Amino acid sequence: MTKEVRLLPFDSIIMMFGQTPNSIRSVLILFELFLLVHISVCNSQKWDHFMFAQAWPPGTCADAGKEHHTCHIGSQVKSWTIHGLWPTLGETKGPTSCNTSWTFDFSKIASLASQLKTYWPNLYNDTTQDSFWAYEWIKHGTCGTNLPDISNEYKYFKKSLDLIRKYDMGAILSDSNVVPSKTTMYSFDDFLNAVQKATGFPPVLQCTITEQNGEKYHLIDQIQICLNKDFSPRSCSDNTVYPLGYYHSKGDNSTMASIGKGVKNDLIGRRSHHHYHGPPQSSCSKKYKFYYPPIHQV
Repeated sequence: MTKEVRLLPFDSIIMMFGQTPNSIRSVLILFELFLLVHISVCNSQKWDHFMFAQAWPPGTCADAGKEHHTCHIGSQVKSWTIHGLWPTLGETKGPTSCNTSWTFDFSKIASLASQLKTYWPNLYNDTTQDSFWAYEWIKHGTCGTNLPDISNEYKYFKKSLDLIRKYDMGAILSDSNVVPSKTTMYSFDDFLNAVQKATGFPPVLQCTITEQNGEKYHLIDQIQICLNKDFSPRSCSDNTVYPLGYYHSKGDNSTMASIGKGVKNDLIGRRSHHHYHGPPQSSCSKKYKFYYPPIHQV
């Protein structure tokens, strides 16, 4: 339990010291300001669980044009990749961007570069290689630094890499015979049951739409699972509000049906770095099947 910290008014502090020299008065002012900043940062870091989001590269690339980007899947990318590890608090947004003064420093994670290019790549090749990592660190990583396991930049990225191996989405799905295919389509329950079988809890599924030869196809884009602070799985459906990642809807059932039919909705297919908030829900249709296409290096 966090104890409330009360700061004494400056005048009261001065009275405690009597006639205080100006130099000491200056020190006291700086100390008071330090405490205010420290408490503000601590309050912004209140959270009770993670959302760990993994992305399917063909889904990411399907959306690149809509975001006015070009996409490249390097030969080192063989399976699901990390979108982010997001500290989250109940029904609040975020927290996010808890300490913007803690800037991203690539040198701190240079020793992880090879692994990051494989498991946490920036597929938008018209942006700098580390811009995606910088964004995730500043917006989300800085909010978890009160947890020893991710208390600095290196630990945040290292733990995320550990988690994608522990919760290997490709292996989780294949164990339930859900494997990439050019022709086979899968149902919402195929994905949900596969992940729930492995973690004990249903995931949040995100889909997008791509178009080939004039036909629109609905395909898997992202799978999100929720984790406790000890990184064990937990429910994502306990009346909390979660970021939906790349895609979101207004919660209208007709929107879900339209997506399943391949009708483009202006809220779908935005790989914005902003994580939208709403009741924990999936953007994949429960009524229509969708594709899980193989990765092709492009």
